[in-house]
Amino acid sequence: MPQPIRPNWLITLILFAWATTTATAQTPFFTEDFTGTALPYPLTATAGSSWTAHSGTTNAILATSPGLSFSGLTTAGGSATMTTTGEDVNRPFAPQTSGAVYASFLVNVATAQATGDYVFHFGGNTIGSTFN
Repeated sequence: MPQPIRPNWLITLILFAWATTTATAQTPFFTEDFTGTALPYPLTATAGSSWTAHSGTTNAILATSPGLSFSGLTTAGGSATMTTTGEDVNRPFAPQTSGAVYASFLVNVATAQATGDYVFHFGGNTIGSTFN
């Protein structure tokens, strides 16, 4: 007759399965806290920066101080500062071939144009004009 699974082994197995899936599901593959260089600095003109300009040649986007904060969120470093018109930048990350991709960010809009602006989008590996 087979032996029943002892409760302490069952609890251990459940905790292991939970810890494994939780750790995998919550590992961010991209984070930007603007901590790599002394602030302020232009995102695209700084040695070692992963940011690339894809349109616009005026009013570079700067990493500046202070950073933004939100209750319960630990942040470090600075924030990106931009004007109402100018440079558009992107930072590529490895293509995700399975599962879902979630994004979050903090934004403080001091002023905006009446005709509309954009702040964030997903795009293809080669930035063009198709965005999500």
